[in-house]
Amino acid sequence: MPLPVVFSWSEDEDMLVFVLELRGATAKNMDVVLSDVFVKVNCHPSLFEVDLKHEVDPDHPKTLCRVGAGQVTLRLKKRTTGLWQEFRANGTKAELRVRRAHALAAADQREKELYKNRDDRKHEKLKAGEHEQWRLDRENREQIEKWQAEEKAKWERDVYAAFDEQGQAKATELADRQPEDTLCDGDVLPQPQDGMEEDPAQPQDSASSHVATPTSTLVVLPVSAAATTSVPSTIGDTGAIWTKEELEGLEEYVPDPRGTQGKIMMRFSERVRPGVPARDRGVRPPPFPKGTAVGDAAPPMMAGEDRDESDPVWLKDKADALMAAGDYQGAFNAYTEALKIGTNARAFANRAVADLYLGNLTQCIEDCNRSLSILDLRNRVPEGQMPPLEDPEDQAVRARLQVRIGTAYLWLGAFRKAEEHFDKAVATDGGLDAEERRRLTDDVERVRRARQALVLKERADHATRRLDSADSGSDALRTALDAYEECVRADDQSTIVRANRCFAQLRAGNLQDSLADADIALNSLRQWPIARRAPKLPARPARLEPPFLDDPTFTHPDQQKQGEVDWLMKHGGGSADNLPSLPSEYEWVRDVAEKSENAWIAVKKKMTKATVDAIRKATHELQDALYTRKPQVIRSCVEVASEQNRGGVGPSSKAIHQAEDYATKLAEFALEREAEHAQDAQALEQEFEECDLAKELAGSRSGVARSGFVRGHPVEVTRRRIYVKITLRRARVLEMLGDTEASVRELRVVLEVESNNTEAKQRLAVLAQVPALPPPRCSEQTTVSDALVTTETAASSGLSTVPTSHASRSVDVPSALASSSSTSGRTKEKVHFWDDEEEEPADHASPTTLLDSASEYMRRNDFGSALEVYNYLRRACKALDAFTELKILSNTSLCLQKLRGRLPDLISICTEAVDRIQEMENAAVCEVPAETLLRMKCACLSRRGNALGQQGKNEESQRDAVVVRELLARGAAVESGTGERSQTA
Repeated sequence: MPLPVVFSWSEDEDMLVFVLELRGATAKNMDVVLSDVFVKVNCHPSLFEVDLKHEVDPDHPKTLCRVGAGQVTLRLKKRTTGLWQEFRANGTKAELRVRRAHALAAADQREKELYKNRDDRKHEKLKAGEHEQWRLDRENREQIEKWQAEEKAKWERDVYAAFDEQGQAKATELADRQPEDTLCDGDVLPQPQDGMEEDPAQPQDSASSHVATPTSTLVVLPVSAAATTSVPSTIGDTGAIWTKEELEGLEEYVPDPRGTQGKIMMRFSERVRPGVPARDRGVRPPPFPKGTAVGDAAPPMMAGEDRDESDPVWLKDKADALMAAGDYQGAFNAYTEALKIGTNARAFANRAVADLYLGNLTQCIEDCNRSLSILDLRNRVPEGQMPPLEDPEDQAVRARLQVRIGTAYLWLGAFRKAEEHFDKAVATDGGLDAEERRRLTDDVERVRRARQALVLKERADHATRRLDSADSGSDALRTALDAYEECVRADDQSTIVRANRCFAQLRAGNLQDSLADADIALNSLRQWPIARRAPKLPARPARLEPPFLDDPTFTHPDQQKQGEVDWLMKHGGGSADNLPSLPSEYEWVRDVAEKSENAWIAVKKKMTKATVDAIRKATHELQDALYTRKPQVIRSCVEVASEQNRGGVGPSSKAIHQAEDYATKLAEFALEREAEHAQDAQALEQEFEECDLAKELAGSRSGVARSGFVRGHPVEVTRRRIYVKITLRRARVLEMLGDTEASVRELRVVLEVESNNTEAKQRLAVLAQVPALPPPRCSEQTTVSDALVTTETAASSGLSTVPTSHASRSVDVPSALASSSSTSGRTKEKVHFWDDEEEEPADHASPTTLLDSASEYMRRNDFGSALEVYNYLRRACKALDAFTELKILSNTSLCLQKLRGRLPDLISICTEAVDRIQEMENAAVCEVPAETLLRMKCACLSRRGNALGQQGKNEESQRDAVVVRELLARGAAVESGTGERSQTA
């Protein structure tokens, strides 16, 4: 059921403003619906919804929702200007439902049109952007092409100009040279010198074959195109430039040798794999398997380097260390990062522990189910094949996962599911040791008793709820007490049952019994099995694995001793009857290696197949007994194996000795575990004895509760709420017993746990102004009138909720334990809240201060606290004037209208207020102005008519509405007449 939202509202002629008090509200976890006449704000677990009196404009720019600092502000622009006076629409439930449906449909249609228009605008913007980009690209391309053309033309001009200048320079140099340096038309080549052959193609003698032949030099100078065109062509019809006769005397040009010798360095790429032939190297490295990280460096865990944050094993170890240090959110994040890299069942299981400590119970169940699915997938085999043996460590993880799922369901209130998973954990083979299985079995039994007690508690709570009606009395109290007594017999250690029976005893006036139940409830709350510190680091497996027994029928070749033979002696030259005697394990056989027929050799006896099978069967049975890991079973099997060994058909002596040693180690290990369990139990008992709930439940600066959980953990919130309620009830009982100092101490303890507890502050203020109450007349039991609970102890008047169930509904009776309103000289009328209460002695402790406190509560929209103060004033303060009493009645009806589920009380208070107004109107002398009485009467009738309409009493509701319209019309006529008289005057 959603929780109501504390809010305030204001208006002007144009705007309507709502301010909602929502702690922890953000834009991500909120759902806001704004329509013409309906507004809804959903922030789990709170819900705010209202049907507006007139229409607003949800599409106006001034209409907005602002979130921040624990408040949500709704600013709504009115469609028409004017003051509404009230924001909530009036009408029947069906009319409001139809009106709301039309408004939501219109809002949905506007939302669809908005999305469509937004998509169209987005599409148009995309198209416009594409066209603009195309235009820019085209302009850029044209500009670049223009620049390229300009640069090309510029460089062409420069190159051609350089060529022209170079050609002119060469032509000038050629003209300035001597005639002998060049060949011109008509020049005669020099004749060959002495000793030179004119025709080099002619044969030479051998003496002159090695003589160097001098050559002529032909210099060809480059000229420009203009210079070449100026030279007359000498090309004949044959197309040759030089004739054969002219070329015979020319010498080939040879450049002069360089002055210095240089060294040229050339770089070559390094070999990828030096020392490997080229045919085997290849161009590319070999491919990696799919899914393998490719890189130059090996992974840190393979290369032996320091681990980095990408190593999932390092992340899991870091998360374990963070869990042990109490940083549960950091551990959750580290487990999440490790699971992103690789899926692991134990990482999911450990993250489930972090979820338990953080209070994320649903996430804990999901992580445990994922871990179980991974374990099941690991042991899955194709159909028709035998599944493998379960890993003992996996079985331990599986059992712990079932326990964590059951714990999460238990804290969520699903007792049956919790029992199922606890039973699965107990039934897991090898998952828990004997002590853990015994404790878990006891826990399952306690859960069953608690579930049965809670079923019976519903009837007791129903009987307690009947105390709100007008016809209940001592019979209802006796019925409630009998029902709670049956619950106590079902589960005498239930904190919830004891706390609720404490309230019932308080209502019945049994103060001593109420105080005893409160003490038992606090002691039971102190022993709740919760984590009082951060979890320990996971211990290394300390499981003793059974050894492999010796098999005398087989000896591995690697285990044979060097030089060992299987024969003892040889004998020759005798018959079989005259052979010497041998040990029992040897026998004589013929030596086939010798030629003589009388050659004998003594060898070890060989076992028959039947003997080998019997020995192997007995050895396997003893090995199976070791796998049970039970010393008693192993020792009984050892006795049987010893008898079989003496008969020659049993395990070897070595195997029997191995089994005995393993049984001894198991027994010692069991004793060590028992000692550890006893030490843990002793430490737990010491923690229970030293436990101070006030210190544990008080807040800390780190945000982590002193019990190991975060402060916002559901279990911590439940413990804190139950502790506060029980302590407030103890304070009230001690106050009624006359021990005011002890009551003040209890109230101060409540303020240590909840510094903003309104009930404790109010009660302390009252106790500071009122002298200590006298003790009751009877020491053991008091009457009903002596056991009244004041309105300031709101928490003490409500029943506790189930500590492990947040989904179960708490049985909170109204906190204002008020009797019927009574004034001086008036008789007691119909009871509005509790039937069995009589009038308390008058309390004249500063009514003005209490009225101011109630007004302040109403200004802050804390109508529950204001209602408690008004009820206390109506019950305790007798010397009140008529107008103050009428104002208290009117404000009480307003508070009841703001609170849900108080329709009968609202109708009763409004009826009493209307009757009181009628008495004042009929009185001869009335101190209250008639206009004020008229307005207050209209308000009370309107509230009563609205409540009757919600109860389905339409005729009575319409009757009140008609009376309200008549009164309003009469008031308007009176005001108009007064205005006309004043204007005439």
